[in-house]
Amino acid sequence: MGRGVAHRHLSDYIAASALVHCFDGWAYLGKALHALMTGDHDCARHLGYYAELRGAMGILASDGIGVFDKEHIVVAARCRCLKMPPNRRPAHPNHPVGPGTHKFVWDAIEEMLKSPNSARLVLDAVSAGGNLLSDWLNHFGVRTALAGRLAADWLLDWGLDISRLADDQKARNLSSYRPTSFTTPRSPPVTVTLPFVSRVWLACEPTNENPFASLDRLLLRATIQKAFTTVSGRTAKHAKKQFRLRVEALLARLAPTALGKTSWLEFMCETTPDPLGILILSAGKAGPENRLHSLQVISRALLILRIASGASQRLVRSLPAGTVTHLDFWISAIGEDRALWPKAARPPALLDLWSDAGAAIDDITTHFAAVDSLSTLWSRFPLSAGVLSSCERVALWGFGL
Repeated sequence: MGRGVAHRHLSDYIAASALVHCFDGWAYLGKALHALMTGDHDCARHLGYYAELRGAMGILASDGIGVFDKEHIVVAARCRCLKMPPNRRPAHPNHPVGPGTHKFVWDAIEEMLKSPNSARLVLDAVSAGGNLLSDWLNHFGVRTALAGRLAADWLLDWGLDISRLADDQKARNLSSYRPTSFTTPRSPPVTVTLPFVSRVWLACEPTNENPFASLDRLLLRATIQKAFTTVSGRTAKHAKKQFRLRVEALLARLAPTALGKTSWLEFMCETTPDPLGILILSAGKAGPENRLHSLQVISRALLILRIASGASQRLVRSLPAGTVTHLDFWISAIGEDRALWPKAARPPALLDLWSDAGAAIDDITTHFAAVDSLSTLWSRFPLSAGVLSSCERVALWGFGL
């Protein structure tokens, strides 16, 4: 990086790239779901890994770290852009020799997780019932230090375990460069694939107060139950009465907004694990020889992209009033290009994009008993399957615009 670099322009580029990396990560996730629904779980693994990677790059960019090819940038005070690390051989000053994209991203994320500030990635992004996760933990009697530790543990347990992500990269390499069709197990059956795809989408169902309301509720419940175990030494499942009393008191203090058909108390006290649940799968350590590995990779990607979306939303909210409209040209164009709406027919609110996804889920689940194969899925419900293969819409409503 020479003296001719325009530091302000480069720092603006890195900030803008946070949203674009996040958007591209969601696009990869949709393509991974499409691969699952066409029986190609090797391709699903490949695309799921890149969804993880781009989500992580979005998180880093939102924190002022630009990932490039063997030479990476950190934005310092007054938008000064510094090389990190400054590795160049004297004999070849124009050829950087730093770590490549994949290694640098996971090394940088690992360093970020060691920082006390890493907790804000979760505590500032996740909310439920109109309250931030930090408020839930505070009213549950969890001190700030423990709340930060729980948030950091959440990142490690459910998605950002670097060793697990490195294994995902190795599995991606197998899918990318090896003849997989003869060497890997068959794809999961349609009775597993379709319920999983539905769970992914239902986790992303937005509300007016939260673009990831359903997923955030799952994260809240898991975090509160873990906080209870940490403090009491007993799990919520094995101390049901004690935990229920604590949750009743918590709900009385916070008075969260209505949950719907299920009460908050019933929801928070649920301890039966869902084998196809996002949090269960994201914590899985199966290798590529396991039929569920691609589902685990996609689940980890979903959680990373949730945090990336939260980081992007924080950037958007930090913009001066009125400048958000400067994104309209990009949103309108990308929505048309990705077939989310017809030409010049952008919906009044990006949350309205859920209606197509919700209708697609209802269409397939209503006729689930008749879908005996992936071939039947695509022959009888091609439009619905196509909608569930496009997660770009999640990226757009996830920006909170």
